[in-house]
Amino acid sequence: MPLPTDFTRPLLRTCSNSYRVRLRYPQHSGSIRFVAAWLAVASLIPLSGCTHLGSPELTKGNANYPQTNPTPTHNITVEGTVSSTFHLKLNAVYEGKVSADCWRSPLYSAGEFEGTAIPLRHTVALVLTADGERFRAQFFADQFLPGKCGWHLDTILAVFSKDRLPDGRVVIAQAVERAMDSQYLDTSESPSFVHMRYLGAASGWLLDLKRHEKSSQGMDEATHHIEANIIDDGGR
Repeated sequence: MPLPTDFTRPLLRTCSNSYRVRLRYPQHSGSIRFVAAWLAVASLIPLSGCTHLGSPELTKGNANYPQTNPTPTHNITVEGTVSSTFHLKLNAVYEGKVSADCWRSPLYSAGEFEGTAIPLRHTVALVLTADGERFRAQFFADQFLPGKCGWHLDTILAVFSKDRLPDGRVVIAQAVERAMDSQYLDTSESPSFVHMRYLGAASGWLLDLKRHEKSSQGMDEATHHIEANIIDDGGR
């Protein structure tokens, strides 16, 4: 039996251990016992809204954690050069779809989520082999099943360190449509040149775009080879 609409306002979801319920005084006689019973039931309603609060990076055991594809076929090789002053790591970043209700928000206030919905994310560290300044990594882009969330490879992220400076991060490849090709990003197998410059503690690392020079690889279903040259352009 639903509570009369003139008796209560909608439930306001919070991320505490219970729902907060805002009541209006009834305009008709009612039962105190009925109100108490309704509140007891309301306190048992699962806090589904709270599943969207927090970091988008999933940990193993989460219900939406991607399942391994037993028969992957889309292999990708990432290779290139990196300045000897950098220590390099590469991550393949997979994302779910917001439209599939697979997202998180870092902010929750007054019963509502605030800011942009961030897709759920799963980051995989790639195994690198190195020979001097040259590096190489291989992996399957479709190593996870799409599942409920529509898991897909979104970006390849380079993480580099230098001396005692803060780590730098830059996207060297990203999933795009061919229509998005530009002078700085395209889906061809031509090499990209990623110039990084340190601007100091306040600004951190800057991707220094050079005119007529590709700086990021666009990835689609036909992408099997990515060549990136990561260059230390100095700085303070």
